[in-house]
Amino acid sequence: MAVTLDKVHASKLDSYTLESSQKILLEKIPLIIAQFQQKKGQWISSNCQHIQEGKVHYYGIHKNQQMQVKENPQLSYLATRKLYQEIKSHILQIMGLPPNTKVIQVVGDSAAFSIGGTEKAKEFLKINLPENSVVLYGYTGHAENDGTRCVNAAVTDVINEKNIQDQVIANLVGFHTPIALKQWGCSGPELKHYVIVYGDDESCREHGTVFGDDVVSSDFFADTLLMLDGGAQSFRQACHSLLLDQEIIILPGSRAPSKAFAKETFQELASEVKTPYFNASRFIQEVITAISEKDKSNYENYLNDWYKNYFGRGKCYIGDPKRGDFDTKQKLMDDAWKLFIEEKLYLKIKIFSNSKL
Repeated sequence: MAVTLDKVHASKLDSYTLESSQKILLEKIPLIIAQFQQKKGQWISSNCQHIQEGKVHYYGIHKNQQMQVKENPQLSYLATRKLYQEIKSHILQIMGLPPNTKVIQVVGDSAAFSIGGTEKAKEFLKINLPENSVVLYGYTGHAENDGTRCVNAAVTDVINEKNIQDQVIANLVGFHTPIALKQWGCSGPELKHYVIVYGDDESCREHGTVFGDDVVSSDFFADTLLMLDGGAQSFRQACHSLLLDQEIIILPGSRAPSKAFAKETFQELASEVKTPYFNASRFIQEVITAISEKDKSNYENYLNDWYKNYFGRGKCYIGDPKRGDFDTKQKLMDDAWKLFIEEKLYLKIKIFSNSKL
């Protein structure tokens, strides 16, 4: 089909607007964080500040104040859940939405899916992100020239197609989000609501916030989790959702084959070894299979032994070492597995719903 002159002009304008909005956001993030650090925002809860600039709203939470710490973990989880219900009620009111509006969080692969996987992911999102909900996601995504998308870029496409940008909340972190926008080729849409998890000094990684540091805020805020393949962080977030008895809907099988395996050639083996990268959706299915015929009283010991043998050459690698956030993956996974075992979340895994797509 021929492209008219008007459509070409509109396409260029959209591209220019997107780039301009990102430049504005990059400039705003450190300025807004500085105000949060100085406690100049309006407090909407004991740990969350709100700053409004024009039609744009920023919500700031210090990375060390995301959890409510009580005498034992169960009381901490209950108190934290109550805290985020309070935050959610304020934000929904600011958004002009009913207090019972469902918040649907989307997580998954940060690398672009295959072409077929991208199409499947977008159809899945169109079905599971209704217009009367709020969408919560990680914002920065890879939108490739060949039309393939990672999970965040697929979400961006769908919210733009549905024209529900005003019902979207983006999760940002003080150190990694600007890096992703400036150096990793990521992009994101112009929105009106941003939650920023920040640290004491975002000029350096040691004191700032990296991807994964914000999962408590996003997970306790949401009502439902959509997971499309996903890595260590996605599994950690699934654990929080299980803990909170949230519905979890998974869509496996969207990952591009070129990004699903590490290929290594070893002279001593005289052959190529393909090792799959960790896939949260597949991992959960494998956990279900691993315990399906085991005595419940032995689940914990059996699963810990199973987990110890899960990773390694020819078995599974935690992630792709060439990616910029690789060094965060092992800690995320170990923290998630500890929670999974200690809270016996394997007994709640029935909450998962498999996509019919």
